[in-house]
Amino acid sequence: SDFFFDTDERNQLAGVPRHWLQGTLMYTHPVGIELGPTRTWMPERTPTDHANTVYQDAFALWGARISYQTPTSWLQGGRVTVFAEAQNLGDVTYASSYLVRDRVPDPPPPALTPAEVTTFIPGRGRSLRIGLTAGW
Repeated sequence: SDFFFDTDERNQLAGVPRHWLQGTLMYTHPVGIELGPTRTWMPERTPTDHANTVYQDAFALWGARISYQTPTSWLQGGRVTVFAEAQNLGDVTYASSYLVRDRVPDPPPPALTPAEVTTFIPGRGRSLRIGLTAGW
């Protein structure tokens, strides 16, 4: 993404990373097992205000996923999948999102109000999700 305001081509539109990459490389075994690594990567810092004075740092997250899918004959044509997914295995500290503002003073003034500061929302640390899906 390469978005700018019509009136100011020097400043990137806040909250829209130029690059956001997500990928999974899965090995699938004929018995119904899948496993592989996952990757979420924002390789460049991204402005959080339209004046481009405050930025979200770049980050990269690694994860892994494993699943087992039952054969179709097991449940009258339906399939059940059991999975486990680990995310942010490196326990990276990052901002998963933030509030976009028109302008944030840099450095911020001594007395801050919610209207004067960008609020970063921290991303999830190391986590594990376990689940089950069923379909016909």
